[in-house]
Amino acid sequence: MHIVFIVLIGFILTTAVFPTVIEIEFMTKCVSQQDAWIYNGYGCYCGIGGSGEWINGIDECCAHHDACYDSLYKNSTCWHAPFEYFPIYTWRCLNKTVECTGLDTFGYQIFPHECSSQLCECDRELVECWAKYPMPLEQLHCPHPRLFYFQRNKTLFG
Repeated sequence: MHIVFIVLIGFILTTAVFPTVIEIEFMTKCVSQQDAWIYNGYGCYCGIGGSGEWINGIDECCAHHDACYDSLYKNSTCWHAPFEYFPIYTWRCLNKTVECTGLDTFGYQIFPHECSSQLCECDRELVECWAKYPMPLEQLHCPHPRLFYFQRNKTLFG
C-alpha cells in the first residue's frame, strides 16, 4: 500500500509541477522527433537562466523563448509565478506541427485564457525554431555565468 501511495504521489508531482517543461519535450518529439532534454543547459539560454549574447542559432531560439516568457510577465499577461511549471494549456500534433488548442481544465481555474494561449505559442515557437537546426551532438557551454530571471529583471520582483 505504501509503495502505491509513493508512486501515486510521484506521478502527481511530476504531472502537476513540471507539465509545461514536459509539454516542450512532447512538442519537440512532434515537430522533429528529437529529445528536448539535449537542449537543457545548452549555450547561454537553454534551460534555467540565461544572459548575455547567444552563441548560435539553437541558443538564439532559447533566448527568444526566454524573451517571450519575459514579455508575458512584463505585460501582466500572466501573474508573477513560475507559470512555465503549471498545467495551463492543451495542444495537438498534426503532421509534425504543433497546434495550440486551448486551456487545460485545471489551468482555466488559475490563469486567464490569454496567458494560456500565449504560453503555448511561446513553447510552439521554441520547438519550431529548434527544428531548423540539426540536433546538437554535444553541449555548448556559455562563456560567462548565467543570470536567472529575477537577477535580469529585478524591477518585477522588488
